[in-house]
Amino acid sequence: MKISLRSVSFLGVPRGASVDYSALTLNTAATGLMAWYDASQLVLNDGDLVATWTDKSTPAGATVTSSTTKPTYKTNIVNGKPIVRFTASVTSMARNGAVFPTGDTTVVIVLNATTDVTNPTVTYPIGWGSSGAGSSAWFYVAGVTAFGGSSLWGANNSADSGPNWGFAATCYNAFHVLVCTKTGTSWKWYRDNVTAFSKTMTTNTTNTGSMFIGCRPGPTEFFTGDIAEIGVYNRVVSSTELSNIIGLLGYKYGLTVTP
Repeated sequence: MKISLRSVSFLGVPRGASVDYSALTLNTAATGLMAWYDASQLVLNDGDLVATWTDKSTPAGATVTSSTTKPTYKTNIVNGKPIVRFTASVTSMARNGAVFPTGDTTVVIVLNATTDVTNPTVTYPIGWGSSGAGSSAWFYVAGVTAFGGSSLWGANNSADSGPNWGFAATCYNAFHVLVCTKTGTSWKWYRDNVTAFSKTMTTNTTNTGSMFIGCRPGPTEFFTGDIAEIGVYNRVVSSTELSNIIGLLGYKYGLTVTP
């Protein structure tokens, strides 16, 4: 499928250009992909527990392995595609023995936060680090009594006085494409229509430790919801690459996005 951009120009994509999003994947839309977890690449049956989730980046990185309570593989959830379903009952996965980029980074995730948190806590779809106190978070979910409203937030570290930045409450109970970029102390977040939020972070500006999916390092503060795909790049992608990433994920999962 080709989507024409002849009448408008987004993020540096020239007028008259067209992009075949059906031919793109996260490893062809931008260079520097160092972690790629795609639920549609898992070979499982509906309802199976997910013990490992293999990294499909090139070259392939480490797999993630589950905690005692494993997430569940569910088929035909978003645009006919499968997802990995996490619950707040200590379900998480850790990318053991692999550290993340210590410099510039882009993180992409397609998720659905299915349960509103109704107490003053947050939950983490993705986290980095070796302990709860010293961890980084690229996205976290805050409930109605946490920070004043239901939102899906982006953050570096709690030491930066979270919530550091926020998206609209409509992130709940619907799938969205979320992107976060970090260069030095400058962070930016994007959701679906490439509306950017930005903030300067002053602590934990260098990532260390392992990646956690479905919780904050510790592990603690477990995520409830569905994750379809995650990508991590060891650089800040260009505006054209960002447009292609959001466009291909919108096409793949049948979501309303603006490349």
